[in-house]
Amino acid sequence: MNTYSTKNQHGVALIMFAVVLVLIITTVYISRFEVNSTKQMKKNSDTEVLAQAKEALLNFAATWGYTNAATLGDLGFLPCPDEAGNGEGNSALNCGNKHQSIIGQLPWHTLRIQPLKNSSGDCLWYAVSGEYKNANTRTDMLNEDTNGSFNVYAEDGVTMLHSSNPEDRIVAIVIDPGLPLTGQVRNPVAGTICGEDFNAADYLDNHNGISNQSVTLLDDMPDNFITTTGESVAGLNDHIITISQKEVFDRITNTTRFKNLMLDTTYVLAQCLAEYGKSNPGNNGTPCPQVCSVCRNQCDTTYDCNSLPPGPGRGQCAQNRAQCRQSCRNNGCVNSLPPNCGVGTTDYRLSWAAALDLNNSDYRVSNNYVQVASVYYGRFPQIGPGGTDLFANCTSLTARNGVTPVNLNDTNDLYRELWENWKDHFFLAVSQDFDQNKVPPTVCSGDCIRVSGDTTDYAAMVIYSGTRLSNQAQLRYAAPPEQTAPVIADSKADISNYLEGSNATVYPDTSGNGTYGAAGVAGAIGRDIAFCIDQNMNVSTTQCQ
Repeated sequence: MNTYSTKNQHGVALIMFAVVLVLIITTVYISRFEVNSTKQMKKNSDTEVLAQAKEALLNFAATWGYTNAATLGDLGFLPCPDEAGNGEGNSALNCGNKHQSIIGQLPWHTLRIQPLKNSSGDCLWYAVSGEYKNANTRTDMLNEDTNGSFNVYAEDGVTMLHSSNPEDRIVAIVIDPGLPLTGQVRNPVAGTICGEDFNAADYLDNHNGISNQSVTLLDDMPDNFITTTGESVAGLNDHIITISQKEVFDRITNTTRFKNLMLDTTYVLAQCLAEYGKSNPGNNGTPCPQVCSVCRNQCDTTYDCNSLPPGPGRGQCAQNRAQCRQSCRNNGCVNSLPPNCGVGTTDYRLSWAAALDLNNSDYRVSNNYVQVASVYYGRFPQIGPGGTDLFANCTSLTARNGVTPVNLNDTNDLYRELWENWKDHFFLAVSQDFDQNKVPPTVCSGDCIRVSGDTTDYAAMVIYSGTRLSNQAQLRYAAPPEQTAPVIADSKADISNYLEGSNATVYPDTSGNGTYGAAGVAGAIGRDIAFCIDQNMNVSTTQCQ
């Protein structure tokens, strides 16, 4: 037997075994690497798709209120989801009550983007808080202090992925539904892009007691959602990207365009109040109300139903006429004018302010901004003395440039819409010498407001409060019914949560002769806006100095 040959054969075998082992290890490693690489590529792709959807939604919120004629001034609104019957990718126009959240598919066509799909080929889902949805029945007030309605939790169903403070609740979410889980059967319609299958339970998950498949459908109620934060876990592969209140309004308020609009809005509100002072001089605080017979005759002229042929049109006309006549009574018409009402041409009586807490009414409703007798410093009212709509005579105002027309009586006017959405940010300070009970003539005689560092007496001042200051712990939560659980204090009724310096400390100015801070000074850090009305009802185009 050849010992050398046997040893040589053993050596060759060992070498071959080693080569095969290396090949096996390399193959396994490469296979695992390819699997992991494919997983990571899919994850990156899905993350990018969610990011694209978020960017499109934020762009919609920042621009829609500037570009759509029907929603001018409605800044920050997000589209309703795509629901059955709207055409693929289109936002629903009627998506629940104004304060109810809604879930559906991402309305990619309304957002003017291509359909966005995850790595599994499914389109994205989307939910929006009731306060933020751009439905036909929108909320009456949306601004940077409007809270979202969503809480988002990690896989354990316990860890909240954001602060529990109301202002940090999520405004909207986009959901990547992942692959179907056990029991989920998806039935896309042939020939469609996103399947037109709106059965959320077959796409979205229910895990650890939290369901992504539906929302509460109750006004102002929060909803909980759950998301994977890494790899999928048993029973959950939904991945969520969130949109916050701050992310929406940082794109709006941090622009020169918005700041100029709020300057103009504050200015025209001051003009409007001055118009009331000029056009409604009173005697012992009594502007001339509308006479009922005149009001009813106007209704009969407007709705001349007898000239219409019998039929549905004539019936609708009669109904409109009855509603018009009823509004005469609702607006406080009288059978005859009070003695000497409206006498005088320089008796400039102004409306008092609305209460700071609106008498515990909903801050979103404009008609709750009603003047209260002897309230010299509070919120800017829409409803003035005798139930008068202060905006009714403000049909021919101009912005600061003296050119841009403003009609505050038109609810579709840009500046009216800005007031509607930001009305809790506007404040009015009125001098006692110009209130409804002052004995004529109305001139400053010791009880007029002033601006710090200036000896000029003013009849009134209109103030806009800018973004709240987090370093001063300013909070702007509302009391029921606007707030959502848990119960929180009505911090909207605390003026120090809106204004600083002397504009806060002078409150409530019960004598109507306080000293206020000029715009951007006295601790205001350049964020507040103020325009003054002089004793002749003039408003300068420059802020109070």
